[in-house]
Amino acid sequence: MNTNIIPTRYLYVKTEDIPERIQTILFSIKESLRGLYLYGKCGTGKTHVAYAIANYCHEKKLKTMFYSSTDLLREIKQDFDEDRKYVPF
Repeated sequence: MNTNIIPTRYLYVKTEDIPERIQTILFSIKESLRGLYLYGKCGTGKTHVAYAIANYCHEKKLKTMFYSSTDLLREIKQDFDEDRKYVPF
């Protein structure tokens, strides 16, 4: 995980810092977890939980990717724009 892109306030967030009910869910499914989608209203702690999980996975040497919806959509758009360069219409 590239720590250069993690905002300082999330750099050391741990799973112990997230609500216990979320920890319970996470630890019950972590063995088979292949992806996770968090959703909810603004200000509910999705980013906090996501970084705690990412930090946990990083400590356990698990492959970790973190995208905000904005960054993910930007990357998808960029891939489509690059494909257009090579496909004649």
